[in-house]
Amino acid sequence: MNIQKKNILCKKGSADFNEDMATITPHGAWIMDGATGLNGKNLVSDKTDAFWYVNWWNEYLKKHISTDKTPAEIIKRGIIEIKKTYKEITKDFNVTSLDLPSSGIILLKWKDDIIEYCSLGDCTLYIKDGFNSSIITDDAIPKLDNIVYEKMDYLINEKNIPNTEAKEEVMDIIKKNRLLKNTSKGYWILGFDENATKNALKGRIKVKDDVEIMMVSDGFSALYDKYNYIDIHRLFSRVKNNEINELYNTLRDIENEDLNMIKYPRFKISDDASCIYLNLSS
Repeated sequence: MNIQKKNILCKKGSADFNEDMATITPHGAWIMDGATGLNGKNLVSDKTDAFWYVNWWNEYLKKHISTDKTPAEIIKRGIIEIKKTYKEITKDFNVTSLDLPSSGIILLKWKDDIIEYCSLGDCTLYIKDGFNSSIITDDAIPKLDNIVYEKMDYLINEKNIPNTEAKEEVMDIIKKNRLLKNTSKGYWILGFDENATKNALKGRIKVKDDVEIMMVSDGFSALYDKYNYIDIHRLFSRVKNNEINELYNTLRDIENEDLNMIKYPRFKISDDASCIYLNLSS
């Protein structure tokens, strides 16, 4: 498999540290959207635990992407390894489920004329093969998030409560949703449960000529699924045409024009935003 064209963006949002990750290698590519625990504790990093988590995975994937294992097998083995590492580092702490970092991930791996993928969480994979396009994403997390956003919208715009207070009001819902992580009633995510890979979105693509791929974290997909600035197909076309930085600037302009987070209720002014574009040929 040859990379005919590539483009990548990974920018931090309004928080101090970037908990996204985006990487392209000769054998594969991945995008990650990390989440720190909800108890406000950093147990394994002087930055954030999600920052530590996605960086650990980035180094692990660089070492293992060229093996003969499938993406799901690579992820499963990595979960076993990072769980041991995390337990060793935190052995003197009282760690609860809400303390644990996690991440959405899309992992692509290619060899000869086959591309394989494995996806956990709400990052989005867009595949264009000839005249056909496919959108691969899990809507379980957005559905849970929308419950929170709808309540925040009501509090902010109907009750005139500031965003910061509205977020405190919905924190119990946020925690309840987080406790559904890696359960059949909730959502499947990259965490410390290797069984999550059984429920991941997985697939294989046989490349006859060439195939185009876009991967985005939810901070970047907000352009179409939160702010309604553009649809995903047009977004793909513009990313393909080297407009990834212009789109990013538009994203931040939309958010900066709503600093009080009234028009678009959300957890932070701006989220980390990542996007990868690839044109691969066999």
